[in-house]
Amino acid sequence: MKTTALFLSVLGLSLASGVSASMADYYVWKDGKTGVSLSYPDTWRVTTNKAPDDIITLLAPNDGGGTPECRVRVREDARFEYYPVRYAKAVQKVAYSQEFWSDYLASYDRVSIQKFHEPAGIGRGFGSAVVASYKTTYPIEGQQRSALMATALYNGQAVIFDCSADTVVFNEWYPHFASVLKSVDTQKSTHELREGENPEMGGHVTVGFKDKTERYRYNH
Repeated sequence: MKTTALFLSVLGLSLASGVSASMADYYVWKDGKTGVSLSYPDTWRVTTNKAPDDIITLLAPNDGGGTPECRVRVREDARFEYYPVRYAKAVQKVAYSQEFWSDYLASYDRVSIQKFHEPAGIGRGFGSAVVASYKTTYPIEGQQRSALMATALYNGQAVIFDCSADTVVFNEWYPHFASVLKSVDTQKSTHELREGENPEMGGHVTVGFKDKTERYRYNH
């Protein structure tokens, strides 16, 4: 369910603007615990994570100022695991929509969301995405920053992508942030066509399986 490219198109911000990110060589990185992967330019460097749920934090070259950085966070969210996979899009509307971003950005001051889009996605998960600006509170207080952010829920894991820079230079860095966002993926662990039924639990157990076309069915 990778709709990141659609989100970037809806924003009307071209990856061709600014300095081309395609000129750089790229590192491919994958987290051994969560299975989340991404690629980033070899001119960027991995730095120390700031929060317990950060799995990677990247600093881009700061030659032009603005302290551009990206972080990917993963949070366990098993609230909806008992729903069949086909309800993933509906779950996103409930749990990872506008209210999620209001909560996520609550630690900042003077928050303004310029763009909101759903459904968006990271890897195989359904989610939403925003472009927002805010004033920081920590570790530097009062810095005006803008960010490209996206989130998605997949197999009990909420993946959060967060790239930001000083607002003055954000448009210059947007193509690079968007390029990294497009590369983020999740490790496949559920089959999108799986559909089960359990209509009667009294006396005996009957479980039915059918494919999406409903041409084949197996009862046990």
